[in-house]
Amino acid sequence: PQWVVTAAHCTDGLTAARIDVAAGKTDLRKLTPADHYDVDRIAQYPFYNARAWGHDIALLHLARPVPPSILPPQRAVQRGPRQAYVRSAWVSGWGATASAPNGSDVLLTGHVSTTSPAECRRQGAPWGTICGTLPFSNQPAACWGDSGGPLESNGLLIGVVLGIVLQPSVPLALQPYLPIAVIAA
Repeated sequence: PQWVVTAAHCTDGLTAARIDVAAGKTDLRKLTPADHYDVDRIAQYPFYNARAWGHDIALLHLARPVPPSILPPQRAVQRGPRQAYVRSAWVSGWGATASAPNGSDVLLTGHVSTTSPAECRRQGAPWGTICGTLPFSNQPAACWGDSGGPLESNGLLIGVVLGIVLQPSVPLALQPYLPIAVIAA
């Protein structure tokens, strides 16, 4: 694969040469120069607007492909009728935590409960956004610095972490973009 999906706000004001992508490791301390991939193009979603807080997704094109052997297995995306939103998914990232305020060296994952866009909209999020929390909790399940990371369910990319907590009692906002799984896989 030569495409990486991320949040558009992670690319704001940057040129492709200033973005570094690494693949194949879950521990940042174990990265080697061979694990790094240069980005040669940034494609932000055409309707993304940083001030409007929505359509927050971008694709990064890599100068060389990532060998499939170092990536998790990919599921084929089945075309068909649009399915209902899932009620749970997984997020992952190297964001800040209480024990690592500058970010974790080891990839962290968390299971989240998700809401429909309508439920999330009632909590103040923009149209089309879903919200995710730890099961049975209002605590966000992603951390500062996890923006652009995957929201995954049953082996499919179903969204991108925006990493924005709307207010203390409101869950983490996630941008759903199932069609991107076809492009990024």
